[in-house]
Amino acid sequence: MSRFFKISTIATAIFLTACGSPTDPSKDNFKTAIQAFLDTKGGVCVDVPAQSVPFKLELNNPISHNGVVLAEALVDAGLLNKQDAQVKAPFDGGVRPGREYNVTSAGSAYLVKPKSYAMGARDSFCTGKYKILEVGEFTEPRTMDGKVMTQVNFSYSVSDRADWSETPSLQAAHRVLRENSAAQLKQKAVLIQTDSGWVHEMLYSW
Repeated sequence: MSRFFKISTIATAIFLTACGSPTDPSKDNFKTAIQAFLDTKGGVCVDVPAQSVPFKLELNNPISHNGVVLAEALVDAGLLNKQDAQVKAPFDGGVRPGREYNVTSAGSAYLVKPKSYAMGARDSFCTGKYKILEVGEFTEPRTMDGKVMTQVNFSYSVSDRADWSETPSLQAAHRVLRENSAAQLKQKAVLIQTDSGWVHEMLYSW
């Protein structure tokens, strides 16, 4: 191989690498960064109306009404089962008619327990995967606090959702689940440039 050919080959490789650098402010690089963040999400989730399963709810009580509606919808979806139970009143120590809810064998496949119940975390039923569809407009990257950042508009969808997520009563009782059933959703993300490429601000090591 001639010296000229070697030099030309090296120059071409450097040029191609520079053109395809993961640090470039390109839609392809932004798409990769956003998908990496979406991959950390557990799909669309429905929190149970209590801290954890099993749980009891009082019937005929305005305070627990919305929780009962959601629990009954989770029963309709086949994720919970129910049975009549007595519930202790919080103030007078008496008992009230209620229901006890527990996870079904089918629901256990979708039940996600938090690492900690601190900060109001609850058991959830999760399904599907977030998938980015398209990157739209983005702001010109600029330096803030020593970091190069940009805000990116993008669209995404939730694919591979289980059939239970389409249960009408559950869709009616849970706004987030209903909204995530759309074919296309829109969101914004702040991305930060690093030496190895762009990352979502939620994945950046501050």
